[in-house]
Amino acid sequence: MATATGVTLAEYLATDYKPDREYVDGEVLERNVGQGTHSYTQTALGAWLYGQQKAHGMRTLTEQRVQVSAMHFRVPDLCVIRKEDFAEIIQRPPLLCIEILSPEDRWSRLQESIDDYLQFGVPEIWPPITSYAGMPHARPTRNTS
Repeated sequence: MATATGVTLAEYLATDYKPDREYVDGEVLERNVGQGTHSYTQTALGAWLYGQQKAHGMRTLTEQRVQVSAMHFRVPDLCVIRKEDFAEIIQRPPLLCIEILSPEDRWSRLQESIDDYLQFGVPEIWPPITSYAGMPHARPTRNTS
């Protein structure tokens, strides 16, 4: 499903895509939004995280643009941010990004998103298993030197 079209950053930011799309180095990337199991998993996780917001001073967002670098905008299925970091485009590292997998998703594309999140400083990334087995969640390595 992932197809790309070239546009300027200004065009990307001015366009209201339905569903939203990611932007990487001048390419607008379609996202697989999934069906049944994907939708249910996103709703269940989002509802659970939403219930934790007040106690932890956070906000849970679905399909929210996150600017991970000057020319990379990712749209995780779910992300958790500090309440004070809320904006139309998130520009500070979320506390958590969640990518929910569907049969059409490819590990190479997911790995690119995970790499962007880790380089941006996201401390926790969950790719919950919906159709694949054995995918771990990713955490940045801690430098102990």
